[in-house]
Amino acid sequence: PWPLSNRDYVYHRRVGFQNNTFVVIAHAGLHKDAPEVNNTIRVEAFASRIAIRSTGVNGCDVFVEYCDESNYSVPNTFVNWGLQTSLPSYLTDLKMACANYAAYLRGLNDDAVQEIPSQIVRLRSQRRNSLSRTLHKSRSYSAEDQVFTPSPIRASHESFKNSVLTPTSRSARFASSFNLNSPTTASNEGNTFFIEFKSIETGLQLEMALKTKQAVVLGCKPNSEAAKSVAALSRGTIIVSVNTVQVQNQSVIEIMHRINRTPRPVLIGFRSTTDEIIESNILERGDDFIKLIVHSNDRFYDLISPRDIKSHLGAVLHTSFQSSGVDIPQGWHVIEINGTSMTELDFNEVVHYLRCSTSAKHVTLSKANEITSKLVQKISLKKKLSQAFSSKSIKTAKEPPVQNQPSVMISEPADIEALALQETLVDYSHVVVGLENVQWVWTHIQYLINEERLFSAAPLIEKLEQFLSPRLGNRQCADINQLVQGKLSELSQVKERSAMGHQALHEFNLDADAGWRFAQTYFGVSTHWKPGDDGTIWLKLDGICEGVDIFNALAVIRETDLFHLWAPFCNRSELLANLGRVELIAYMSLAIPLMQRDAIVHAFGINATYEHRCIVLLGKSITEDQCPVNNLEFPPIKGWNADRMDLRAFRALIEPYGRNRARTCIVVNVHPKCPVPMTLLNFTIKKMAGILLYLLMREAGKIEKHKNEHDPTNEHAKRIRNDPFYLWLHPRMQKWFEHLEAGTLPPVQTIRLRLERTSTGSLYGNRIETQSDLKSGRLSTSQSLKGSGVEREIFDCLYDVSIWPYLLLGVFYGWYITPTTPLWMARVCKCFLTCVYAWFGVAGSFSWQARCNEHVMAELSRWRLRVVLFALCFEVLSIFCTHLWSQYLVCHIGPSHLQIACTQRSLSEIRATEHFWMLANSFLIASFTVGIQIVVKIHI
Repeated sequence: PWPLSNRDYVYHRRVGFQNNTFVVIAHAGLHKDAPEVNNTIRVEAFASRIAIRSTGVNGCDVFVEYCDESNYSVPNTFVNWGLQTSLPSYLTDLKMACANYAAYLRGLNDDAVQEIPSQIVRLRSQRRNSLSRTLHKSRSYSAEDQVFTPSPIRASHESFKNSVLTPTSRSARFASSFNLNSPTTASNEGNTFFIEFKSIETGLQLEMALKTKQAVVLGCKPNSEAAKSVAALSRGTIIVSVNTVQVQNQSVIEIMHRINRTPRPVLIGFRSTTDEIIESNILERGDDFIKLIVHSNDRFYDLISPRDIKSHLGAVLHTSFQSSGVDIPQGWHVIEINGTSMTELDFNEVVHYLRCSTSAKHVTLSKANEITSKLVQKISLKKKLSQAFSSKSIKTAKEPPVQNQPSVMISEPADIEALALQETLVDYSHVVVGLENVQWVWTHIQYLINEERLFSAAPLIEKLEQFLSPRLGNRQCADINQLVQGKLSELSQVKERSAMGHQALHEFNLDADAGWRFAQTYFGVSTHWKPGDDGTIWLKLDGICEGVDIFNALAVIRETDLFHLWAPFCNRSELLANLGRVELIAYMSLAIPLMQRDAIVHAFGINATYEHRCIVLLGKSITEDQCPVNNLEFPPIKGWNADRMDLRAFRALIEPYGRNRARTCIVVNVHPKCPVPMTLLNFTIKKMAGILLYLLMREAGKIEKHKNEHDPTNEHAKRIRNDPFYLWLHPRMQKWFEHLEAGTLPPVQTIRLRLERTSTGSLYGNRIETQSDLKSGRLSTSQSLKGSGVEREIFDCLYDVSIWPYLLLGVFYGWYITPTTPLWMARVCKCFLTCVYAWFGVAGSFSWQARCNEHVMAELSRWRLRVVLFALCFEVLSIFCTHLWSQYLVCHIGPSHLQIACTQRSLSEIRATEHFWMLANSFLIASFTVGIQIVVKIHI
């Protein structure tokens, strides 16, 4: 549909699969059966190209090129606006559909899964590639080779039709009377035979052989027609023809379709072979793993369940697997399928890998999780790990000898920085503290703190404290303990901030279930939002920064006093205190039309590039009482329309994918303290916030243009050249990217929450559960909702039945408001019914998650009183109008004889007329209430 003029398309589409990329090409065409629609213009010039390529387990690149000639003049401004508003929403819906695709496939049967167009295209591509690889090894066949000569069959067909021979003996007769012209067929004449099937269900179970890519007999269903010929149809027999038409180069799906479509009786040709067409089930076996072939009729996917019920990742055998001499007990984990790792895939994806085709699968299984990680490294990363451990620049977790250990304390900070860059390990998770390396551990804790690697420093501090506490009698341990006690406050802060960082990462990972609502996508940045407590709003900005150096992007984020140069509405920004390399207190002022808002933020960063492949930034607003710096003067609030915003939570996640590509996700909970309506304020913020990341990327691009100037004019470029922080940062980023490009980074660590610490109102607005909450682990759905502050009352389920206003209308007008009810009582009941619609209708205009929020309900209570008061006023007016209409005005409309009859009505007739209009009025109110609830369910 186009504005004022509709368009339709008739197009031809082709789908291909090349180099692991789906290519969809479409162009306009003509067809005699295409319907003609009135007032619709057909687009005759149209073309599109779409390329979809996988970029990993959970991502893909999509390239779209589209052009058409619609014969309709549209200003470019409108076209751009339409693309910016419609296309992102479409892509968001597409992403949601893809996320639910694997679960959708589980509801399909095997035939439906294998008939999915993408699966058919992929199988055809594999078969075409296989044929092209073997074409130079095979001789060319003549036209007579493609179709078997049918004359002998037709000549003897009637005799076989009336014969009482079994299918096996009948096949021998066919083999002896069948004459082939090609030399190859003649050479195989002794082992080629034919069987005639009369029933619709043949009972054949076919599979694509992994070696030859030919359809072979895997078995026969019991009591089927094929089972009678089980002596001739041994396992591995090749199917060569269907009604004398060769099918050797076709897939199993195409062969079965041909067999099912062919009228009965159908003649199927087979060829037995002495070669081992079907491989042995066990390909490789070790003490802790096994690699075997799983066939489609094994229904292996019915024997597995998710490895982790909570995350729904991976697959594990919940029932022992037995097939052709293979007996694997339950509890073994699925590691790979056809060379693809399954350990981090969703369980539905694992099942789809097993069901997507009838071909045999190479499945690798292992005993337990510990063996799983080792086996994945052995199979998938063998070459990379060998390079990593043989490299001189990459150190292992083995501690150096005692005589080579550095001193306990290093006095010069410059020495610490230089040694920290050279001596720190990429992975400290396997370090064990002992007497021989206790000084080495203490030194490396200082190195890690200097490198801002708090996620590695915190567990190492805990290991050191646990080791020292029972050994204070040892002089060496006593000396180290004295140094630890001297820096106890600093070490406690490291552990505290590490716990906060882990909690932030935990909530980033649970982002899909956090109740975010999509707002818009602008310049590649997706904006989501959700209501917070006490009138606050949560915002999330998520986008991929491409084409800009990550080093420059970090510089733009760090230089808070330069925000006024690029951030929208920011007219003043200052650095109030620099507490460390990645810790500061900053002031920002926003000049919004008709109001002035500012904020003072305390923020710090965590270098988690080695542990979690990311950089974490955390912060919040502070007051002068909460300031960690004594006598720090805060800028005053100036102006009648000025106020200080409350930034209750701020966290940012920067995931570098390369030197010029990274994902940036920013989550903010802010109370702007504005007197404007909250709905208008939320709409403005969520629409304008998306431009922030785009402006950040643009400012980082400016640095790249000015960094090589002798005297740069760009302020950020000047800071990079003159600030010692960037001299410290640059070699560390260079070192990390070298590890990334060499593939020598350690595995990503699991997120570690501090169970012993309870903080219901932590520094960054996150709630860290108590030890008892986390130990309970797998809570029920209701308990988890209660723990997150979302508990739905039973009475709230009324809104699940959208037609409840109609039901209530029927009860009132069936029992309490009738034509015989006294007029005053009917009017009182009608007023009460309208107030009920108003009271519950206000809450029905919100989702149930919002209604369960106590702050939202407090606001709803105020709105309810106002709406009920408005409903009472409306009822007084409607009663007066209804009475005026029924008593007087209705008699002055229409022909004269009807007017005379109207004036002669009895009281009961007048009462019936008024009752009808009261019912009509209540029905309209009920319909309005139902409509609001339906709209909320569709759009929220």
